[in-house]
Amino acid sequence: MATAPKKPTKPKAPAAKPKKPAGKAPAPLERMRVTNWARWGDLIKCWSTGRPHRANGKTYPVPRSMDELRAQCKGLNIGLNVPDYVKNLVVYSHEKSTLVIRIPPKDFVMESEKHLLTKNAVYNLPSFYADALGVQGAVPAFDDADAVLDFHASRIGDYSISNCQ
Repeated sequence: MATAPKKPTKPKAPAAKPKKPAGKAPAPLERMRVTNWARWGDLIKCWSTGRPHRANGKTYPVPRSMDELRAQCKGLNIGLNVPDYVKNLVVYSHEKSTLVIRIPPKDFVMESEKHLLTKNAVYNLPSFYADALGVQGAVPAFDDADAVLDFHASRIGDYSISNCQ
């Protein structure tokens, strides 16, 4: 049975580029903060491998509660700050044959975009990136909305699938 030809559609106008509004950037949602990233990473490696932590030679079980996580981090002087709205802990370990895609909460994405599109907004990166790359300043600043949204999307894409690299 023949189908009727489709009616031609009008070409869509190109989407307008987002502009960075003037004004002071609103404070973003409070996020987890880590003071000692190397010790935090070593703790994650302990959970993955069962090897002792480099800081003290002790082994640590995978935490099953926020209290256990806080206690381990405190004992290692990691400087973990977890916002008050975080009530639960999910620790997920998987085999290399399984792709895990970590999807951030919608409100984090929306609030981050709103913050990053304001004038003089900066993208906060852990300082070890600047240290490792030998650049001054730990926080890139963007004047172009497309550039900041591309960087933001790239960072989200990276952490959503990254495994140890």
